[in-house]
Amino acid sequence: MSAGTRLKEGCHINWSLLTLGNVIRKLSKGRQGHINYRDSKLTRILHPCLGGNARTTIICTLSPARSHVEQSRNTLLFATCAKEVTTKAQVNVVMSDKALVKHLQKELARLESELKSPAP
Repeated sequence: MSAGTRLKEGCHINWSLLTLGNVIRKLSKGRQGHINYRDSKLTRILHPCLGGNARTTIICTLSPARSHVEQSRNTLLFATCAKEVTTKAQVNVVMSDKALVKHLQKELARLESELKSPAP
């Protein structure tokens, strides 16, 4: 029974949650096809967490009330899909300037030696 600004805000929230559910569903199926993170601000903000280099935790809450049975069921279905999403979290290595220069010099020397030696 909302109107005006509250109605628009509620529509945007519902659209964002629907889009999040679609993204989670596509990610749980193994990235088949394009996953559009740009459909809502929520998925755009969560893109690095959902499909990137991060460990993500999703907490789903349920209500024991009989009046919320359908919402609890939908939440459990969403949680099942979210549980199947896998990401490959890796520790980002921060190198000092000296270590970076040394690494690049080794790479340059390796590439120069490849150029000098004839390929089989």
